Amino acid sequence: MVGLFFKRKSQFWIMVVLFILVPLSLSAAAPKVWVVPISGTIDRVTVIYVDRVYNEAENQGVDKIIMEIDTPGGLAHSAVEIRKIIKNSSVPTTAFVKGEAISAGTLLALSAENIYMAPGTTIGDAEPQYGGKRADEKVVSYWASLLAAAAEERGRDGKIARAMADRDMSVPGLKEKGKLLTLAHREAIEVGYAEGQAENLQGVIEALGLKGAEVEKVSMKNSERAARVITNPYVAPLLLTFGFLCLAVELITVGFGIAGILSLAAFLLYFWGHIFAGISGVLPVLLFVGGIILILLELMVIPGFGVAGLGGTVFLLAGIIFSAGSFKQGIITIILALLGTSAAVYLSFKYGKTRKMWKSLILEERLDAESGYISSQSNLKEYIGKRGIAITPLRPAGTALIERERVDVVSEGGYIEKNASVEVIKVEGNRVVVREIIT
Repeated sequence: MVGLFFKRKSQFWIMVVLFILVPLSLSAAAPKVWVVPISGTIDRVTVIYVDRVYNEAENQGVDKIIMEIDTPGGLAHSAVEIRKIIKNSSVPTTAFVKGEAISAGTLLALSAENIYMAPGTTIGDAEPQYGGKRADEKVVSYWASLLAAAAEERGRDGKIARAMADRDMSVPGLKEKGKLLTLAHREAIEVGYAEGQAENLQGVIEALGLKGAEVEKVSMKNSERAARVITNPYVAPLLLTFGFLCLAVELITVGFGIAGILSLAAFLLYFWGHIFAGISGVLPVLLFVGGIILILLELMVIPGFGVAGLGGTVFLLAGIIFSAGSFKQGIITIILALLGTSAAVYLSFKYGKTRKMWKSLILEERLDAESGYISSQSNLKEYIGKRGIAITPLRPAGTALIERERVDVVSEGGYIEKNASVEVIKVEGNRVVVREIIT
């Protein structure tokens, strides 16, 4: 009886141990898969996003990354950076072409260990272009060789990859000279460029033998999405336009108000996005801020358009150009921003509801006798023809000493220095207009 008791007791504890250890072993054996969506234009922010994900994947022991691709292409050098990340990572990558892998997206797909394509998807059409035109032969040759090398590293035919980038290449039975090669999903499978067809992500996971894996989709962070929008070549000029427009309104009004805050916010967003994306550094920001300060000094303190104004303009433009990543993009951004600001100011005067805002900022009515206004100081007209001394700088408003009396005056045109001799040339309501006497 005693022996039977101990035998049953030992069996009981064995069952308990197995009950605890088996689920633990099963959960530990479940592979961890991360899905990385690559959509839209491939840019510098895409590089930051992919680099972050792969670093985190290595640190967290991820077994497989499935790069879900649907992109019309983008920046070639950004695609090259992503290829290096994929190639140097210890985590293997599978490409799932969900929509299209065109241009720069082709390099990303070819860099993966294996490729699966959804029905109706395409890969190829990877000719490098600048401004909508084919790049020079040197660039085309480099890019075609890069695609071929990526394909051959994964056991694919390099000639087919070259034909995707170079229209002068021909592939018998697949592509004739003078056209770019684009493969539909069935064609890609037939020539060995895709391992198979998958209806969806689950199909890819099953094809890889990872059924029951722990799958997690790792998308861009909000900060990465924001930087991507801000650095868009169409959005960046709009931000600068808005910033300059609000700055112009702020200079017209008295004090630092909503327009000033909005202007500051627009400029901060612009430079933050470019710094975050690695396009710009701190120097362009310092140049831009220095330029704004010098221009404000020119307008408010130093008369005329001299060294401060010219230097401020140069600094401001240099800040924008250096922050844009290239001289060409910087010039385009400046031109679009200036055109946008000018057009917005003009249209706000001429059309729409914004005209009321400008009317509240600018005095359009003339306070003269012909308009029916009578001065509360009828003796002001007695100053016409009298001379005096400007006891404050006139920019254009200030104070002059006329007939031993302090009189608020306005210069006829530009700046008049302190202690300059002036003459009253007319009186309009309460406005006493003076002209500098040149001796």
